[in-house]
Amino acid sequence: MIVLRLVRRPDGAPAGPAVRPIEEGGSTIGRAPDCDLVLDDPLRLVSRRHAWIVPQGPAEALLRCISTTATLLVNGEALPPGGERVVQVGDRLRIGGFEVQPRTAAASPADARSVQGLLDHWADVLVAIGYLDPAAPKKLMPRLNQALNRAQVTTEEVHILRGIARAITASRESD
Repeated sequence: MIVLRLVRRPDGAPAGPAVRPIEEGGSTIGRAPDCDLVLDDPLRLVSRRHAWIVPQGPAEALLRCISTTATLLVNGEALPPGGERVVQVGDRLRIGGFEVQPRTAAASPADARSVQGLLDHWADVLVAIGYLDPAAPKKLMPRLNQALNRAQVTTEEVHILRGIARAITASRESD
């Protein structure tokens, strides 16, 4: 998922945590209160509806300047009214005095229950391959738990690690 992050405001004030996801069907950027990313511009250098952006994959989006009078800049190159182009994660969009950047969304951290389910799954696999003594799992599993918590695994990473454990189990059952 791609998000839009407000990087710079025209008054030089900190941009703050203004991050908005780009909707699957597209998102609007402008000063109108119903835009997905509202750029509050009292100087009116930003149109009410200045740009529309729609994801084109995990790291690209199609950007269209929907302002009728004002251009916008992509990495310093002008995109005139009605113009469109593909932008990448990390590109810099200049709209009026604002700077906005498409970025990848932060991954969501796994909750404690998911991590414990992963550890239970791995304990079963480690017992099955003879690496873990079921009578004495006292040291290894707490250490793995600490390591996973320190690493702040994401939900996606939990799914990947569980998939690896399932593959190990399946390969052992087919032997």
